[in-house]
Amino acid sequence: MPVNLSADIEAPSHGAAMRGAATAAFAFLYAALFAVMIGGVTGPFAIDESLYLAMADAMATRGDLAIQGNGGVDGAPSLMFALSGYGADGRIYPQYPAGYAYIAAPFYVAFGVDGLFLLNAVAGLIAIYFVRDIAQRLYRDDRIALLATALFAACTFFPTYAFAIWPHVLTLAMLLGAASAALCGAHEGRVRHPMLALSGALIAAATTVRVDSVIFFAPIFIWLRLAAAPSARLPAITFFAGAIPFLALATWFNVEKYGIATPITYGKPSDYETVMEYAPLAVSAIIAAIALIAIDISTLRAPALRLIERRATGKQGVAIAAALIIAAAPLHRPLISFAHHLWTLLIDLQAYDGDYFHDVLTRDDKGFLTTFGLPKKALLQSMPFFAIALLPIAQMLRGKDFRAASFCFLFAAAPIVFFALKQWHGGYALNMRFFFPAVPFLVILSAAAIVPQFEGSADAAKRFFLALAGGCVGLVFLQLTLIDLLPGYGVVVTTHPPLIAALALAIGAATYLHRRNAATSGALLIAAGVAVGAAGASNLNDFLLTKHMRSQSGLADAHFSATLPEGSLVISYEETRLVRTFTGGVSLFHPYEGEERHVADAIAAFDRAGRCVYVKKGEIADFVAAATGAEFISAAANASADLDWFDTLAPARPGCMFP
Repeated sequence: MPVNLSADIEAPSHGAAMRGAATAAFAFLYAALFAVMIGGVTGPFAIDESLYLAMADAMATRGDLAIQGNGGVDGAPSLMFALSGYGADGRIYPQYPAGYAYIAAPFYVAFGVDGLFLLNAVAGLIAIYFVRDIAQRLYRDDRIALLATALFAACTFFPTYAFAIWPHVLTLAMLLGAASAALCGAHEGRVRHPMLALSGALIAAATTVRVDSVIFFAPIFIWLRLAAAPSARLPAITFFAGAIPFLALATWFNVEKYGIATPITYGKPSDYETVMEYAPLAVSAIIAAIALIAIDISTLRAPALRLIERRATGKQGVAIAAALIIAAAPLHRPLISFAHHLWTLLIDLQAYDGDYFHDVLTRDDKGFLTTFGLPKKALLQSMPFFAIALLPIAQMLRGKDFRAASFCFLFAAAPIVFFALKQWHGGYALNMRFFFPAVPFLVILSAAAIVPQFEGSADAAKRFFLALAGGCVGLVFLQLTLIDLLPGYGVVVTTHPPLIAALALAIGAATYLHRRNAATSGALLIAAGVAVGAAGASNLNDFLLTKHMRSQSGLADAHFSATLPEGSLVISYEETRLVRTFTGGVSLFHPYEGEERHVADAIAAFDRAGRCVYVKKGEIADFVAAATGAEFISAAANASADLDWFDTLAPARPGCMFP
């Protein structure tokens, strides 16, 4: 039988060329987005980023975990900074874990503020690699892995955080590394204890950067006990043992900062960052973990799976449903509250009924919740195509792809459940940034639902991508049209069309589950394409709005870093727009309620030392005047309205008036 050697040689060569071209195109686009975000004058997006920048600067320039003392002025108290507290030595320490300062300092030394963006950009490439790796390990399908990677990189809010200062992508890369190591450590009945220990170590390492990373011990532990290695207890113990060194390191950091020997703390409790509020949950989790280790899961797993596969119906199904309703009845109030929280964070953030608002987190004239005056989105308002993830989850409940789907489901559920407990929406962000670790796993589930729909039709992929393009262009056109037609309703116009796409996709998925045929598969694929395209457009808009806000911060910071005299004291809440001014030698004081005495002492000390003192006009100026009895005058005679921020002590000291 003749063999066509040329075809055998050319096909792989053609495939390699296509992969090379795709890689080159991706590298170009990635570099271009990075250049766009750091190009021109840029700065922090939110006050959190100001704190991270201050942490990197303190470690890089002084080798110090404290971000501020008394400004080098005799008699002045330690000067409070936003989201910070007094340490054991009386200086000011950031509430965020110290690991970030050590990781970011080399990038800051080498490239300044741009180095902090570069750190996340590098971590973003690692995260993309692990998304593909995890999808491949779970589903053993190159198409699912490739689609999941593309969806994650292009159709989620990944670009907004890959080119940023706050370390969401940095911790995500660690968490995805932990997930990959866990999959490698427990595969097809084989256990590799070093990989499981590495998995635990990476989660603990992520905890030294963001404390909420600690919740991801739960999904891997539960997956090991219920799905991957139910007959052996040692793998789960090894997983936890691997975390000990980095948890010890986190404890040492907190002893250095606050004199508190615990791996997780924000220092002094505040209104919204009170770690101890979660102590009952932590105790419950520890008790549940001990129970899961003590119980022989292997004896329970098989009957449970058989029950799931049979999908109890008739009298048996009614009995089970009735038992669940009766058991849940005493908890109906917290369950209803929790369901409302899930609705708010997953579907419509305008349903938020909590009490966390701020001067930049407000409701507009129509009563819609905004951040910096811009629309704030729930998860499905950012990624409506996640609705199709219901399909593999439903199939998991029938026993199909249990190992893969359960892994993704547990990892995605961890942050969603945790932050829904307090309806915590993530503060200063245009989207649900606290759900970011769930995104890769929902993307993988979505890809696992979409790819099988390509089977059976030669042009299925073509129809999907045409629908994708239509969803992207259609959303942009619809929003531009409606914003002109409905002035004042920009929030609804921005957030609700993606929900329509999500609803259509959910209906398509439910229909497909009920009756699988070519028609329902085709409809599902088109709905998925439209939702994916809408997600791409929605998140590109977030990226551009974020760049705009960074430019606004950078312009103000550049102006005041050139205007404010070095060594002066500024009392303001505007760290976001003054952080380079701060790192350039100006002392900032964030006057929290109850700091009146410290404010008065700081002003008196700086004034005695011959330093200039400035207070932000408006609410803060009134607060300071009431605390000190001092008189203030405008520091600028001819400033433009958007930069006329500060008053200074009267009579004005020479050199303290702005030119």
